[in-house]
Amino acid sequence: MLFRKPQTTADVLRTRYLGTVLSYVATRVGTDAAEDITAEVFGAAFRALSRCPAPAPHGSEHDPARAWLFGIARHKVADHLRRPKNRETLPLPESLLAPGGPEASMERAETARALRCVLEALPELQKEALLLKYVEQLSLAEIALALGKSETAISQLLYRARQSAREHGKAYFYPEEI
Repeated sequence: MLFRKPQTTADVLRTRYLGTVLSYVATRVGTDAAEDITAEVFGAAFRALSRCPAPAPHGSEHDPARAWLFGIARHKVADHLRRPKNRETLPLPESLLAPGGPEASMERAETARALRCVLEALPELQKEALLLKYVEQLSLAEIALALGKSETAISQLLYRARQSAREHGKAYFYPEEI
């Protein structure tokens, strides 16, 4: 008797990952275009369903199917941003900005502006690796799958990205060191 890998279905992908992928896309392009791009991601995923790795059990730290979808989403976002009319400043998720009064709101806006500047100054691959790690909270293995690199290469990429971000943000976040 031959055992086959269980086939991942479109319904499983949509049910388990739609919200996660939509959030990922919205973080990169804003909410206006996120739904259309997410639809493109799932359309591409459904056409390539035979290449989709099996989803990990719920609660697993490493989920190859989620990482595979993020890889597709990364390419669809890049396609969208390549079109000149779609270039915008990088949106930051509201979860990174804490609530508070008017002073706190102004401080959050200034911090968000500084973070956008720091992220925009990074090479695209470094920026993407940082966002996948710290906003999407993917594991090194998932980031490696999404970016098509080895875990060692991702570890080095994240190290360089953190170093570059620290250097670019030094004037705002560490003014006493200048």
